[in-house]
Amino acid sequence: YGDYPMLPNKSHHERDPWYQWDQPDMRHNWGEPMHWDFDMYIRNRVDTSPTVVPWHTMRNHFLIFLGTMLIMFGVGEIYPSYRPV
Repeated sequence: YGDYPMLPNKSHHERDPWYQWDQPDMRHNWGEPMHWDFDMYIRNRVDTSPTVVPWHTMRNHFLIFLGTMLIMFGVGEIYPSYRPV
């Protein structure tokens, strides 16, 4: 980084949307230092704000859904159903 400040890795989602920014679409003021990877943290890219549901709960729900779908596909292979003619 040299003499450039090492800014935190926070997306623009975490900035106050009601503040009167100089550049409201970027939520950035004139003269404010920009992150080295600012293009990665703009509002339509990475969102680093905290999630409402913890990651382990989301993972468990996904695995339960995936397991249920695999079981249902397996049951469908064992007991196929055909359309009546």
